[in-house]
Amino acid sequence: MIIEFVGLPGAGKTTLARRTAEELGIEYVNVSAAREKCWYPIRFALGSPIFFIWLMCMTMREAGLSARRARHMLFVMLSMAVRDEKARACGRERMVVLDEGLTQYALSLYRRRVDTGELRGYMARVRGAREVRHVEAPRDVRLARMEGRGRVSR
Repeated sequence: MIIEFVGLPGAGKTTLARRTAEELGIEYVNVSAAREKCWYPIRFALGSPIFFIWLMCMTMREAGLSARRARHMLFVMLSMAVRDEKARACGRERMVVLDEGLTQYALSLYRRRVDTGELRGYMARVRGAREVRHVEAPRDVRLARMEGRGRVSR
């Protein structure tokens, strides 16, 4: 099973995910090796080809006509799919913790108001048993954290 943390940038997902993994004595899923970054997207696409194509189409639809935005969203999608696929592979036999995966991508994907039915449809396609934990922080705290990382908040 996967415990996935979701929330806005700077909310504290990674901090809480690492702390939870340490407290429970379970693995915190991190993808850092170049080999993993190449292998897991292929595994994801081959293991879930229909979902992969659907997700690519949804990403392109939400990106609109902006090539720059589409490129950025595809990069984010693949980054989160890599983490999610590794967590799913590790989480088959044991519990693991993930700070951002395909559930988080659902929150990042839509730049418009989404009804519950559409979000449920997305989540029904995400594979692997998971517990989702939502992380919140005040806007000023999130902005300060993002600024400290040299990133711009949405």
